[in-house]
Amino acid sequence: EPVVTAQDRDGRTAGDTAESMSDDDEFDLLDEGLEEDMIVIADPLEGVNRFFFEFNDMVYVLVLDPVSKTYEGMVCEPWRIGIDNFFQNLTTPARYANCLLQGKGDGADVELRRFWINTTEGILGFGDPALEKHGLEQEKEDFGQTLAVWGIGDGFYIVWPILGPSTLRDSVGLV
Repeated sequence: EPVVTAQDRDGRTAGDTAESMSDDDEFDLLDEGLEEDMIVIADPLEGVNRFFFEFNDMVYVLVLDPVSKTYEGMVCEPWRIGIDNFFQNLTTPARYANCLLQGKGDGADVELRRFWINTTEGILGFGDPALEKHGLEQEKEDFGQTLAVWGIGDGFYIVWPILGPSTLRDSVGLV
């Protein structure tokens, strides 16, 4: 049974149990914990960001959602998965390089083996035997993460047309 470990702003002490706390009090404690973990990113382009947020929402509703539903209706799931696998395989060299740049030699090794297996056994990457047969999971590394490892801060918040929200650092990494 959870116990409040220190006296909080409402005067509860270490002996108070969760039963004596109301639901709102429990959520207040959660909110306080989340606030401590939040990273604040500057938003000097707030007006522009709001505009592009609305623009992106409209493009999604009017164009991207209908196109994706049409694609889903016309192309069977195994083909869609194969196409996704193919494009994931094409981006392997970038993930490999970012693993190396971050000093993650084991991750680079996994990416190299995945690329070799999926390009050959998986027929140009349309299949993913590296995961299915060998249990090699794809590394989730990009250049924005590499810049973070090198100590470059987030920069400011920005919403790009079509691409959506990002930070200055991750935008540079995306390019």
